[in-house]
Amino acid sequence: MVFPVVPKGKSRIRLVFHAHNTLEQIDALVSKICDWAGEMLDIQQGEKGSLPIAARRAYGMQGTVQLVT
Repeated sequence: MVFPVVPKGKSRIRLVFHAHNTLEQIDALVSKICDWAGEMLDIQQGEKGSLPIAARRAYGMQGTVQLVT
């Protein structure tokens, strides 16, 4: 969720769970969130590169994707 729903600089992520979500899906989500949080802390402390892994992967994919028109 981004501005104007929340104040500028206070972006949020909304998670919605349903009865059909499995425990394995929820465990996988929690694991990914923990991995992400750990990576953000490492970046903040200067222990890793300045870009998150997802951003580095997306950047690396540039030029390899062909658009079909």
